[in-house]
Order: sequence, then structure tokens, then C-alpha cells
Amino acid sequence: MVLVLMLASCGGGAQTADDIISKNIKARGGYEKVKSLKSVMMEGRAITGNKSVGMNVYYNNLKAMRTEYIVGKKKAYIILTAAAGWTYNPVTDSVPVATKDIYVRDGFFQLDVQGLFVDYKTKGYKAEYKGKDTAGGKQCDKITLKKEGEGDKIYFFDAAFLLQKATTYRLRDNGKYEPVDIYFFDYRNTDEGYLFSYRRFTSGAQYLFDKVTANAVMPQSLFQPD
Repeated sequence: MVLVLMLASCGGGAQTADDIISKNIKARGGYEKVKSLKSVMMEGRAITGNKSVGMNVYYNNLKAMRTEYIVGKKKAYIILTAAAGWTYNPVTDSVPVATKDIYVRDGFFQLDVQGLFVDYKTKGYKAEYKGKDTAGGKQCDKITLKKEGEGDKIYFFDAAFLLQKATTYRLRDNGKYEPVDIYFFDYRNTDEGYLFSYRRFTSGAQYLFDKVTANAVMPQSLFQPD
């Protein structure tokens, strides 16, 4: 998820990062509502070119996430926890493949389903307002989050204070941090009253979710390799 998980004013007056963050949290139901989010289950499909596969994503806040790709009876998955990770592709792998520790650390931020902005200072981040920019065809306010030992994260927020685009600089096999962009659209409230993006785009792929369930009970075995 690469969960990651999910806002800015185009009005007058000087903006600050804290202004945008505060309005985003308010748009999502307020601080107490956002802080009550402990787990998320997202059901839908991933589309690349003319191919579509089933996709489920499970998050246990700050503890673990699992992304499944389902074709017929075959299931590939990516698991990331705070301490370890695994990938498994039934076409190429006979057993799950462990993720290198450095990539586990680099991907930890994706486990935060409440959003890195919530209590960002206690999480060790610094936020900076970077002015106006365009993302997803809309004028947005741009914020960067920085933390020592992590790649930078850049977020674009539209006039409704909803996340329109996120750029995360992720560590690659060449040892360099390279950008990964993801766009967020189609915001809806779940049955539990939490606001999520149901349609997302990244390089060469789109993700369409039919159902999002908040605070579902998830067995610990879900986040262990099969």
C-alpha cells in the first residue's frame, strides 16, 4: 500500500504546511476520526495495458500490509511488515522470496494508513510548503515531508484539501533514490465514514477499487508468507 495510504487550498492568503495538513485532516472527518483508523481492506483490480487482474490490499496500521494479485486460482503477493518482507509469484517462484532489510526499512512509511501527515512531527518528519503546482489537471498546493534516512516525499493537494498526487523517492537496486508518482482520484466515504481514493494511477498501471472496508479484523497469518 505501497500503502501507502491519503490537501490544499487555492484561496488567498499565505499558506503553510500546517494549514494544509490541518484542513486535510478536517476534510477526512477530523483528527479523532482519522486516528481511529486501525486497519483497511481494499478490493478491486489492477489494470496494465489491456490486462486486468484481481487485486486485494490489506493494511494493519504501522504493522504490516499485503498486496495480492489474483488470476484464476493463482495468487501472487507482496508482504511488508515493520521487520521483514516477502514477495511471491507462482509463475516464477517455488517459495516466497525474502525482501532485503534495506528495502523493508525504505518501505516502512507505506504501513501508515492514517497518513504520514497525522502527528508528523512525532514521527520524525519535517514539513515544508512549496507553493503552487499542477497535478492531475488541477492547481494544487505542494508540501514536502523529509526525514533523515528516508527518501523525500512530495504531496500535491487540491482545493478540496484532498491528495491529488504523491511522489516518493524510493531506493532502487542501483543504490539511488528515484521518484515514484501516484495519482489519487474518486474519493468516497466507506460505510464506516472514512474517506479514501477508489481510483489511482501510477506509471503504466491503474488501480480501481470496488470496496474499501475500514477496521476489519485481520488474522496475523495474513501477513506471513504462505
